[in-house]
Amino acid sequence: MSSADYRVTLLLTAKDELTKTVAAAKNAVRDFANTTQREAKKVESTWSKLASGINDVLKITFGVSLAGLLAEVGRSLTRFIKDSINVFAEFEYQTRKLASLCKEAGQDVNMLAQIFATVASAAARQYAISAKDAVQALEALIKAGLPARDAMHALGAAIQMAKIEGVEYEKASNNLVQVMAQFGLKGSEAKRVVDTLVNASRLGIGTANDFAQGLANCGASARALGLSLSDTTTWLVVLERRFGSAQEAGTHLNRFFLDLYEIAEKLGVPIRNANGALRNTNDIILDVIIRAKALGGDFEMLQSRLAGVDMRATFNSFLDSS
Repeated sequence: MSSADYRVTLLLTAKDELTKTVAAAKNAVRDFANTTQREAKKVESTWSKLASGINDVLKITFGVSLAGLLAEVGRSLTRFIKDSINVFAEFEYQTRKLASLCKEAGQDVNMLAQIFATVASAAARQYAISAKDAVQALEALIKAGLPARDAMHALGAAIQMAKIEGVEYEKASNNLVQVMAQFGLKGSEAKRVVDTLVNASRLGIGTANDFAQGLANCGASARALGLSLSDTTTWLVVLERRFGSAQEAGTHLNRFFLDLYEIAEKLGVPIRNANGALRNTNDIILDVIIRAKALGGDFEMLQSRLAGVDMRATFNSFLDSS
């Protein structure tokens, strides 16, 4: 065989092998496609059966179809989004209204509203209440007379008092602010006020709000004598146990405070020390009680010594508790 014939034969053989390889590849691709199609139909059938099964279960259990359930989920989600938008809009409106109500000269309403929103949101998270309720508590403090800065400091205390006492934020805030005003306390001291009132309710008969109202009856005169909130509350608890009412006890205690120096003078109790400075009020009260007790419970004699001062009920209570 010549070299030319050999080359022709070689080329024909190579072409034949290449044709066979391409045909085999085409067959493989076709088989893969057929297999994939069959498996896809199986998967589709499986999902159809699963969906049908879920549908049947839903219909039997809840009387709804899968499509109905999805539609209801969609409606619920839509309602949730709308409600969330409305709540946020109301919250924003409340903070802006409050900022407009109490802004001071030169203050930016939008900035103050943002500060209120931040403080209210933080309080809502800390005390597990809604942001709307937190704004209402803040508003109650401001309407009760606190400046915006003090109100923000006192917000947590007001919420605590309302939750502990189970009263509206407005009532808790009014009582809290009233006590703070009586003793000249700042918003940052509001928590101490609440702690004092709650402790009084544990030692006495009434609630923290009852003691707040009792302090409202005597706080101003107590402060004028230099008594602290804690000292005044201690004396109030003593009388409240006797009278059974913090408000009534506060009224009697106020009368006692107003006449204290006159009572001390008539009983021979000094109100000033050797240097001429006023003595501690608690010491004067204790000395007055001791001097009255030294009379042996003779209230007629006591009344004669204290002509013009009707202190029978108050002294009776103090002497019984001493």
